[in-house]
Amino acid sequence: MQPDVSVVVPVFNPGPNLDYCVGSVLGQTLDPRRHELILVDDGSTDGSAPRVDQIAAAHPDRIRATHIPSSGWASRPRNVGIEMARGRYVQLLDNDDTLAPDALRRELEVADSSDADIVIGRFASNFRGLNHWLFRETVTGRTLADFPMEYSLTPHKLFRREFLDQNALRFVEDIRNLEDQIFCMQAYVKARSVALVADTLCYHYEQRRGPGRNAGTRRLDAAAYYAALERVFDVIDSGVEDPTLRLRLYLRFYRDEMLRRLREDNLLRYPVPYRDRMQATILDLARRRIPAELHPTLPALLRTQSRLFLDDDIEGMVEYSKQLVALTLDARCEDPVWEQGRLSVRAHGRLMLRDQPFRLEQHDGGWALPEAIAPSVRLEDRRLLDLNDEGYTELSLVARSDGASWSAGADIAVTIDADGSVRVDAIAEIDPDRVVGGGRLGPGLWDLKLRVQFAGLTRTAMLGIDRPADSPPGEPSAWLTSQGSVEPYWTNKTVRLSLDVDQWMHPLAAKVGRPLHARGGRGRSLLLDAPRLQGPQGHVVPAECILTAAGKNPADGRRRAKVSVSPSGGVVEVEPAHGRHGAHPDRNGNLPGWTTWLRIGAPGTGPMIEVDPSNEATAAGSGPPA
Repeated sequence: MQPDVSVVVPVFNPGPNLDYCVGSVLGQTLDPRRHELILVDDGSTDGSAPRVDQIAAAHPDRIRATHIPSSGWASRPRNVGIEMARGRYVQLLDNDDTLAPDALRRELEVADSSDADIVIGRFASNFRGLNHWLFRETVTGRTLADFPMEYSLTPHKLFRREFLDQNALRFVEDIRNLEDQIFCMQAYVKARSVALVADTLCYHYEQRRGPGRNAGTRRLDAAAYYAALERVFDVIDSGVEDPTLRLRLYLRFYRDEMLRRLREDNLLRYPVPYRDRMQATILDLARRRIPAELHPTLPALLRTQSRLFLDDDIEGMVEYSKQLVALTLDARCEDPVWEQGRLSVRAHGRLMLRDQPFRLEQHDGGWALPEAIAPSVRLEDRRLLDLNDEGYTELSLVARSDGASWSAGADIAVTIDADGSVRVDAIAEIDPDRVVGGGRLGPGLWDLKLRVQFAGLTRTAMLGIDRPADSPPGEPSAWLTSQGSVEPYWTNKTVRLSLDVDQWMHPLAAKVGRPLHARGGRGRSLLLDAPRLQGPQGHVVPAECILTAAGKNPADGRRRAKVSVSPSGGVVEVEPAHGRHGAHPDRNGNLPGWTTWLRIGAPGTGPMIEVDPSNEATAAGSGPPA
C-alpha cells in the first residue's frame, strides 16, 4: 500500500531528541498504513547512527533509514529524503522537533479537499517567537498574491510530491544560511493552491534537550547570511511580476531580516566591531536591492529606524534602540467572572516609556512619534500613517507547556487619547470548550497575554490586576463540567491572570469550606460550603469523599461517601451522610472524632483535601491520593 504522507527527518547528532521526534510520528492519529517515516543520518558522531538503524529495524513496515557522509547542513539529507519518499505528500520535520498527534490526519484532510500544493500547519514553540497572528482562520486555495505566507518561511510543512518534482524544487546545498527561506519562496512563487490549518496544532518547535543548540540560536556570519538573503531577493525578482506584490515581499525581509537585526537588544548586545560589520553589510545590501519606494510605506517606528539606518547613523541607532527597549506594554484587567460558562475578561493596556505613558505628538491634525525618541529624524519620517494600518492586536491564551497560542476572540480597540497616549481596550468572552480551534483547552496552565503591534513594533504582556497595589485581587470561581474544570487564578509573585485547566496545580477541593449544616434523618446529608465552584445548573461533577479517624491519612480511610457536587448551588452535598459505624453529622455538620477528606474529579485524578470543620478546606493537610 502506497503511503499518503512521507515524513522526512534529517538526522545529525540529535541525542535524546530523536526518540521524541520519532515517537511523535509513530503516535499520529492517521492510520499507520497511510504514512511512513524516512530517517536520513547525515554522518552523526554521537551514537545516533546505530540508533537510527535500531529504530528502523523495530518498525520495518513504517520506517526506512539511510546514511550519507556528513554534509554539514540539513539541505542534503532533506533532498535525499524527498527522493526516497513514496508518499503523495512530503512532511518535513527536524530531528529536535515533534509533530502534534493529529497533524498528519488534519493536514492530509485539508490537502486532499483543496487540492493543495502546500499545507502550512499551525505551530507552537517553547523557546522561540512565532507569527501566531497568521493563523486567524483555516484557509484554502490561496496564492502568494492573496495571502501573506511570506511570514511563514520555515520548511516544516506538507508539500505535494508531484508539485516538488514538476518544479524541480529542492534545497540548495552550497550554503548554510536561509536555504529554508529560498526553498519556501521558490515554492510559494510556483504554488497554485496553498492551504493553512489554523484549527489544529500541527508542529512543535522544541527547545533542544541535552547538549548542542537549536540552529536558529547561533550568532550569524553577516557576510554569508546576507549573501544568502540576496538569493532570496533573486527568487522574488525572477518569479514575481506584479510590482505591488514584489514590494510587499521586500517589506517582509527588510523589516524582519535586516532592520530587526539592528534594533533594541539585538543591536545593544553586539560587540562594537561585530555591530559595525553587521551595519555595513546590511546597508550595502539595502542600497543595492531595497526599492526606494518601500521606505515611505513603513509604519512610523520602523520608518524612524530605517531613516537612521539608511543615513548610516550608527550612534543614532544605538540611542534609538535604548528608547525602544524602554517602550513596554502595561496590561491590566478587572476581576474575571463566569457568565453562562464563558469567562468574561475586560482588559486594557497602555504603551509606556519607562514609568510614564508613551505620548505621541500632534502635528497638522495628525500624530507623530515624539521628537525626543529620535531627535535627528525629521517629522516626515516620524508621522503615523492610518492608525488602522499601523498594527495588529490580539488577546491570547498561551500554554506554559509548549507555547501554543490561541486567540481569545476579544473585541479590541486601539485609540489615541487627547494627550497622545496610546490605549488598548479589550473585551473577551472566553468559552474554554470552544477556544482551541472549536475544541477545549487542554490540561495545564494557560496565561492570558495581550499582544499589541503598534507603528511597526510588537509588545506583549500578561494581564495584571486592575486595582490598587495594597488591595489584593479577588479569588475567581472555578468552572466545573463533565469535561473537567477551568480555574482562573492570579500568579503568586507577579499577580498576573492565568487559567488552571483540570486541576494542574490547584486542587478544587481546596475551595470547599466548612460544613454548613446537615439535613435529613438518621442518614442525613452533609452540606459543605463551596461558593467559589460554579457550573451548569443541576450538573453533577464526579467527586469522592473519605472519612478517617482523626489524625489518620486518607489512604487509611475505610468509610467512603457518595458525593454529589452541584457547583451552581454553591454547596457540595455528601450523601448519604457518612452514615455507618456511628459516624453521623450533627445538625451543625460536625463529626466529632472524624476527619472529612474530599476530592473533586474522577477518582485518582487529584489529591484528597482535608475539609476543616472549623474553618475552610486546606491543601496543607492534604495527603497522597487515596
